[in-house]
Amino acid sequence: MYYLTYGIFYLLSLLPFRVIYLLSDFAYVLVYYVFGYRKKLVLGYLKDTFPEKTEQERIVIAKKVFQNFCDVWVEMIKILSMTEKKANRLIKSDLDCIKKYYKEGKSVQIVGGHFMNWEYLPVGLPISLLPFKVLAIYMPLSNKVMERLVLKIRSRFGLVLLKAGNMGKEMKEWAQKQYVMVVGADQSPSNPGNAYWLQFCNKPTGFIDGPWKRAVKQNQPYIYLKIRKIKRGHYQYMAVPFEEDPSSSTPQALALKFAHMLEQEIREIPELYLWTHKRWKRPWKPEYAGQWIDSLPMPKS
Repeated sequence: MYYLTYGIFYLLSLLPFRVIYLLSDFAYVLVYYVFGYRKKLVLGYLKDTFPEKTEQERIVIAKKVFQNFCDVWVEMIKILSMTEKKANRLIKSDLDCIKKYYKEGKSVQIVGGHFMNWEYLPVGLPISLLPFKVLAIYMPLSNKVMERLVLKIRSRFGLVLLKAGNMGKEMKEWAQKQYVMVVGADQSPSNPGNAYWLQFCNKPTGFIDGPWKRAVKQNQPYIYLKIRKIKRGHYQYMAVPFEEDPSSSTPQALALKFAHMLEQEIREIPELYLWTHKRWKRPWKPEYAGQWIDSLPMPKS
């Protein structure tokens, strides 16, 4: 089944971009207008985050979100046959503040949110950050055929994928090596009782604590990654200094700083955020009071 699926997707990847985007446009009509995939969810999140906007303004944003969402998936398919030369034309990177750490013998952590197109990161970063080796954590999929296909796509340009949930074992090989670790730090926490809680997009929100505890312990430079869509199919990745010396801070302060930077980006370009990924599927409960890290008052209930 895997080889059949791979063959179909590979043949699709050979189609010209103009045809690929026609498929994306068709998928958008189905996803948004016919099936309404998570449409109510997205509009609800947008209403909570942007109560000052009119309903029509939020609908315009939602439509752009789903258009970008469909583009991401067809662009992901194109990676299967993409050349490095083509990738360099589509992806522009400003990563100088990361490259300097290689000469200093340091490893680096990159944190960011689910902005589109995140699936080009496994293409752009391994090419742009040589001689660094780029690592990323992935969550296993329930469909093993699709998981194998996604891993094939994401590792095609040299990205090393580490399975979430067993990082101690996964990182043993890299203990004495230089690397860049990429972390999507806006994942919904699997254990909300151990998460850091704060106000984010006008809602009490749990953030995973692992990246920030690891930051203070390892004291590696942390970089915030911005993604911008130049035009359809063309993206820019910009590395922004986040914390040079994490050990001088606390995990809670770093998590709060990240949340504020991420929310600022969301408010600037809301159509590029992945609103469909159920960021708020685990609601606030009073028993999480000990994990509240915000200077703003915690919810009463």
